[in-house]
Amino acid sequence: MVSVHHNDYEKRRQENIRRNEELLAKLALPSLGSASAPLGINGSLKTKAKRTSERRAEPTRQSKRLLAKALAEKEGVKRPIEDDDDHFLLPPTLRTIAPRVKALPEATVPFDPQKGGDSQLYINTFKDPSLFKKSEELFQPPAGPRFYQIKSGASIAKLVDARIYSMAIHPSSHKIIVSAASKFGALSLWDASRAWLGEAIPEDERLIFLFGSAHSGSVTQQRYDPFDSSKLFTSSYDGTLRSLHLTEGRSELLFKTDMNSSELISTLEHQSASSWLFTDSEGFLNGFDSRQKHLFLRQRLHERKAGGLSVSVDPNLLATSSLDDTIRLWDMRKINDQEPLAQFEYRRAVTSVAFHPHIRHTLVATCYDDHLYTHTNLLTEDHAVLSIFHNNQTGRWITPFRAIWDPKSSDDFATSHIVIGDMQRGLDVIEMTTGAISFSETPELLTAQPAVSAIHPYLDLIASGTASGKVFLWHSNN
Repeated sequence: MVSVHHNDYEKRRQENIRRNEELLAKLALPSLGSASAPLGINGSLKTKAKRTSERRAEPTRQSKRLLAKALAEKEGVKRPIEDDDDHFLLPPTLRTIAPRVKALPEATVPFDPQKGGDSQLYINTFKDPSLFKKSEELFQPPAGPRFYQIKSGASIAKLVDARIYSMAIHPSSHKIIVSAASKFGALSLWDASRAWLGEAIPEDERLIFLFGSAHSGSVTQQRYDPFDSSKLFTSSYDGTLRSLHLTEGRSELLFKTDMNSSELISTLEHQSASSWLFTDSEGFLNGFDSRQKHLFLRQRLHERKAGGLSVSVDPNLLATSSLDDTIRLWDMRKINDQEPLAQFEYRRAVTSVAFHPHIRHTLVATCYDDHLYTHTNLLTEDHAVLSIFHNNQTGRWITPFRAIWDPKSSDDFATSHIVIGDMQRGLDVIEMTTGAISFSETPELLTAQPAVSAIHPYLDLIASGTASGKVFLWHSNN
C-alpha cells in the first residue's frame, strides 16, 4: 500500500475546503460536492433561465429629454386654430423677471389696462409715442475689421425656455426692443434700453414680456412691417402667419395652411406695399396680401424644402435656396413660367440666402459645405463669386447659421459687412471686399454658440440668441 504524504500547500488547501463546507452547512446552502446543478466551464453554478412568461414585467426605459419634447409638442398643438380666430388674444404670460426666478402667473392677455400692476409696465413700454417715431441714421459703419464684445452680465437676459429659432430688433433708436422666439412657439420681447446704456440691472427689474404660445411650432422668421413698426410679422412651422400688434398686445392670425397639410412655413420676407412672400417645406413660393388677407401667388420653385428667401432692393428680383443644393434667382413678373433667371449649384444644402440691403446684384449664401459664398454683379458678365471658409456644422441641437448683412452697409463695398455666429462661441464679422473674418469672443460670459443674430438698422448694436434661450447684446469695440 502506497502512503500519501501531503505537503504544506495541500494541507492548507484541504483545511480551507473543510472550513468552507462547515460555513455552507451553517448557512443551509449545498456544498460544492453535493450541488445538484451542473457546473459551468469556469466552475460556477449553472441555473436554468426562467420562462419568459414568468419574468416580471418592467416598463421600457425612455429618454426623459425625448419624453419632455414629445409632451411640449403635444401641448403646443393641443389647441386648434378656429376659423373665427382672426384676433386670437395671446393667452400666456406677461413677466418682468428672469424666467428661472419663479413660476410665471397665468394671464389672458399681456396688455390689460383694467388690471394694472405688471400690465402697466407693458403699457408704459409699448404705448410710448417715441418708440414708433421714424429714426434717422445715427451710425456710419467704418471700413475694415470690426470687433464686438459683451460688456457685462447686464447685457445678457434669458428670454425663452427653449432653443432660440429667430430674432428681430425694433427699428427705433429711442428704445431698444429685442424679440426672440423659440423652437416651441414662444415669443418674448425685451426692453433692453437700460442694458444697452450699460446700467447694472437686477434680474427682477428687467422688462421681459413673454407670449408663451404665440405659435404652436418653431417661429421661423420675424419681420417688422416697414410701413408700421408697431406690427411684428411672424411665420412658423405650425403653418401660420401672424401679426403681433405691440401697442395692443394681441396676435392677429393672417394666414394658415390646411390643417391636414404637411407644409411648414420656413421663411418670410416683405416684397412691396402689403405684399409678403414666404416659402415652405414643399419648395413652394407663396405671395400673401396682408390687407386683403389672401394668397395671390403659389408656385413651386424647388423639389425640396426652400429654407432661404430674399428680396433685392429691386422688388421684382428675388432669390431662393433649398435643400436641393441650389440657389435660384427669379423675376417676380415671370414667376409663373417656373424658369429661373439663374441657378447656382453647391455641394451641400444651402441654409440661407440674403441680398445686400443696398446693392441690387449682390448676395451672400450659407452652405453646409462649410463655406459662405458672396455673389456680386449677378446676371452680368462681371459676375464674381467669393468663397469664404466657415464651419457651419451646427448639428441638430443648434439653430442653423444664417449669414446676414449689416443693414447699415452702404452701396460702398468697403463699408459692407456680413455677420454670422461661430462654433467657437464667438461672433464673426466679415468684410465683403476681402472675405476677412473678425472674430469677437467673450468666453467667460458666452457659454453657447450665438447661432441666431439680429442687427439694429441705425445703431451699432447686434443681438444674438443661443440654444439655452439666452440673448446677448454685442457692443462695438472699434
